[in-house]
Amino acid sequence: SRPMARSGLLDPDVSAVSVGSVLSAEGASVLVTTHAFFDDAELGPERQRVLDAIAAARAQEGRTAARVSVVPGFQADLERVRTEGAPVGRAIDAALSSATRAWGRDVRGAVFEVGDLRRLEVPEALLDVGVQVLDVAVTFRQAEGAPWGQYVVVVLYGA
Repeated sequence: SRPMARSGLLDPDVSAVSVGSVLSAEGASVLVTTHAFFDDAELGPERQRVLDAIAAARAQEGRTAARVSVVPGFQADLERVRTEGAPVGRAIDAALSSATRAWGRDVRGAVFEVGDLRRLEVPEALLDVGVQVLDVAVTFRQAEGAPWGQYVVVVLYGA
């Protein structure tokens, strides 16, 4: 019982387990893999996980939490990456324009793709003392040729 194997099997995000066996002259072996499937469920909890990670990273640097201000249409623009195969860049461009209008200030964006939001590394730019307002949108996709899907996270932020 190895710690990684145990944590993989007990991971609350795991939705399926595959088991295979191999017989050889040396004996029998078992291979166990776990799977966490993306589905069409509401991504609100994932969005909150990202917001919490940003707030924790800012607190660790002695920064106050940035104010979260929802940008109209931001999540819907990013969802088109998954539902229509739209380029991530197009979703970011639309979101930056919307945020600039909504917030009345210069807005920047950060985009990253990760397989596990618990291992999210918050970009240095989001820890800057000047970041006062932000919004986050999360979706998922399986890039062409990739063996599995990953989260697409876009963070808009302004001073």
